[in-house]
Amino acid sequence: MRISKNKEQIVHILNLIQKPINVNEIYNILSKTCDVNLSTVYRCVNKLCDENVLSKEIREDKNAYYFLNSNVHKHNLVCDICKKDILIDLCPIKKLSDDIMKQTGFYVTKHSLQISGICKNCSNKLYKKS
Repeated sequence: MRISKNKEQIVHILNLIQKPINVNEIYNILSKTCDVNLSTVYRCVNKLCDENVLSKEIREDKNAYYFLNSNVHKHNLVCDICKKDILIDLCPIKKLSDDIMKQTGFYVTKHSLQISGICKNCSNKLYKKS
């Protein structure tokens, strides 16, 4: 795998951010420190996905979000109002994956889970007592 300077910087950004982000967010961060265009970021992100360095998930808002591909899977809570992304350690899919394997012999290699709702801060603002 050949890693260009742009791909290296994208991996570095995702490693620092530690949450899925979209191409526009990657571009906004990257463009602050180097001369790059949005199409280059798209091309690099797609190559990194092809090389299995990044994973992509399509969220409810129909946008693609990217994160580093690792053996440790992550689950997210996403606020419908402020779009805050909260990583959780709990894996509610583990038992389901184990049951699928026992019943069918199908080995689940990865999964993603996004739970949408309203974060504590937005909930407090919405439902504060008058």
